[in-house]
Amino acid sequence: MPNVWIVKSPSFAELRQQGGYYVDKTGFIESFLTFPGNPNPSHYCPHASATLLMRPRRFGKSLLMSMLAEFFDISKDSRELFGGLKVMNNKRLCEQWMNQYPVVLLSLQNVKGATFEEAMDCLRKEIALVCTRIDPLLDREKLGNRWKFWENNKKRFLASDRQWSLSCALYAITHVLHAQFEKRTIVLVDEYDAPLVCAAEHGYYEEMHSFIGSFLGEALKTNFHLKFGIFTGCLRYMPHGLGSGFNNFSCEHLADFDRYASYFGFTQDEVDRLLLDAALFPRRQEFREWYGGYHMSGLEESYCPASVMDYLCDVQDNPDTSPRVYMDYSLEKNLIEQLTEGDAAFNVDRLMGVQTDIDVCIEYNEERLWRKELLSRLLFAGFLTGAPDYLEEDIQRAGAYMKILSVPNMEVREIFACVVQQGR
Repeated sequence: MPNVWIVKSPSFAELRQQGGYYVDKTGFIESFLTFPGNPNPSHYCPHASATLLMRPRRFGKSLLMSMLAEFFDISKDSRELFGGLKVMNNKRLCEQWMNQYPVVLLSLQNVKGATFEEAMDCLRKEIALVCTRIDPLLDREKLGNRWKFWENNKKRFLASDRQWSLSCALYAITHVLHAQFEKRTIVLVDEYDAPLVCAAEHGYYEEMHSFIGSFLGEALKTNFHLKFGIFTGCLRYMPHGLGSGFNNFSCEHLADFDRYASYFGFTQDEVDRLLLDAALFPRRQEFREWYGGYHMSGLEESYCPASVMDYLCDVQDNPDTSPRVYMDYSLEKNLIEQLTEGDAAFNVDRLMGVQTDIDVCIEYNEERLWRKELLSRLLFAGFLTGAPDYLEEDIQRAGAYMKILSVPNMEVREIFACVVQQGR
């Protein structure tokens, strides 16, 4: 039986270099750099200076960001990595953008701690790694006075006794890269909201929220050294207070039409090809029932990619393996408990075709949520999806989005059943 070699890594370069199976999502680059109304269609450019891609965990955000970094990074030659992939068919785009700009890729996944200070220590380590990658690219003579600017700023935002100076770190990095390469910098921030999740759990949410707004705002709002920025997360960042704060970004989410829907998750055609390559096509229906069923923005059915790959690995190791739950639902357990509490006869079928307004302004520190907020959180977390039978009836209203939701598949059904059973 042929095997599909699966490299479990969010690193695009590692996956490609090791010959891992890659479902081609490079079409995202052309889609991102092409937008309706562009007065010069032959010149590719993003439609916003900063874009938030809201997607559930395990839907390929980190791998996409790693792929983008490899494509744009001016310090690399990525032609071999992208050989045979869709984006290479667009020669004009590749000439304009491939390995043409300095890039900063930063993941906030591990910026966590029981206190704000501990989280800042984790962020400082991540920023130090970025600096380590950047320093060999810098020419002291070319930078002139900016070399001193860079060294002084590094000392400030890497000093453990100067926590809030970290908020300027991304700005300083874009500044020095712009000076070095004479091209503005692309900033990619993965899982921007991971520190907010941890902060809400440990009681320092407002402090972390204020910091994240400053940290991203310095880099992604009115930054002369920025080409464009992309950041990913499960929920939208909501500025607090009367000031404008960090609010100038475009937000692509599942409650609205989303032209990037097919680039997150696997489409049916992609899963069919994967199963054919692995000689597992006879198990197509099993894969679909357990890990498919997602309908992103009214498009065709899609699958949770991480669960598909996890199950594929297990089946290749042992053909008698049965499908099971791979999703981590520790963060959503409380949401499911709130949704089902006081209902001794709750059955997951009650969530098949449930109609609700979608709230896109929810935050992680909201402990007790109304029903529509709970359903919205579960939608954005990948535990509910747009119901396919009602897609044509989805209507957009001023300030709110009406959706018909359903439970996507058996994996999520099992999670609901497990949480409900534990609560009884």
